[in-house]
Amino acid sequence: MTKLTRKLIIFNGQAKITIPKHLVLMHNWNNGDEIEFRVDRDEIIMRKSRT
Repeated sequence: MTKLTRKLIIFNGQAKITIPKHLVLMHNWNNGDEIEFRVDRDEIIMRKSRT
């Protein structure tokens, strides 16, 4: 399985991430935060991007 890396910009304090298998993650972040997350097999790692 390939690793997917995505970045998203937070809007209205929520990040909604949808990946195959219909798994949806929602986290509260600060507006404007850039979040990096990757899907490694069934594990999802999220962290704030460092600027």
